[in-house]
Formats: sequence, structure tokens, C-alpha cells
Amino acid sequence: MKGLSGLFKRADSRMKAVIVLVGIFVLASLCFLYNENKRNRDSYLRMYEERQQRYTELLKNGLEQVVSAGGDESAVRSWFLEKAEVSANSWAFCLKGESVLFAKDEQTTKTLREMEKTDVFLKQIESQDAFVTMAAGSDGYVAGVITAKSYALTQGQVQQHEIYLYLFLAIVMMAGVMAVIG
Repeated sequence: MKGLSGLFKRADSRMKAVIVLVGIFVLASLCFLYNENKRNRDSYLRMYEERQQRYTELLKNGLEQVVSAGGDESAVRSWFLEKAEVSANSWAFCLKGESVLFAKDEQTTKTLREMEKTDVFLKQIESQDAFVTMAAGSDGYVAGVITAKSYALTQGQVQQHEIYLYLFLAIVMMAGVMAVIG
């Protein structure tokens, strides 16, 4: 301890010791901030997936009502067109048995071709970096929603929040360095 305090007493080593301490503080702060942002991102994505699962359950419940009211497959497609939220990065789909009844919108559903089979379709969407939530009804229909993780992060402004934290840390570090130099 005496040797360390001696570095601050001698004029020729004082500046080097302060710079090393500031460097250690900067690295420790960056590690903390990185871990905190990662934890925050993971927590947000977990909550987003839970919310999406609840939405999928609501779709399934509505789908069961359509089917119990005597609706056929075309009624199911029409219901999904009206009720399911659609964007480029988040959309709903409906499966029945080994076929895909509905995916995103009418145009996408018509152009499925070889992905019309349930197993091929599911392999395709699960290979993407996205949340895929599904809820099976008692009538053989399965409602599902797929959302890109990047879209979920953008919706929650998580990346913007992280940038603000890094900017704040940079300003604090610059102020610290300026104080040391001054």
C-alpha cells in the first residue's frame, strides 16, 4: 500500500498513476455497462415473448369462436385478415393438420408453394432470428405469431436506450479526463 501511495506523492509518477486509475475506472465502467445492457436486453426480449404468447392465445380463442360458429377454412382466413396484426417484421399464421391455411396476408398465403406443408413452413420460420409463438386449439387449428427480434428491440427502443447510456458514460469519462488534465 505504501508503494502505491508513493506513486501519487512523487511528481514524476503522479500523472502516470492517475492515468492508470482513470483507465481502470473506464474499463470497469464499460464492463458494468455492457453487462447491464445485455441483462436489460434479455429481460426485455423475454417480456416481449411472453406478451406475444398472450396475444397468440387471444388469436386462438377468437379462432375457436369462428370455428364453433360453423366457420370453414375460408372464414378462418377472412377472420385472420381482419383481426391479426400485420407488419413486415411481425405477422400471424394459422395451421390445420399438415397444411398452412394462412400466413401474413392473402398474397403471402397464395405464394407459399412448397412451404404449404406445416413441417416445412415451421422449419423455415424457426430458422430465423425471431420469436415464434403458437397456441393449439381443441379443433385442430393452430394459431401462431412470428416477430423478428430486431423488430421487438426497435419497438421497445432498447437500442436507443443503450446508445444514450454509452453517450452518458463517454461524457462522464471525458469530464474525468479533463479534470485530471486540468
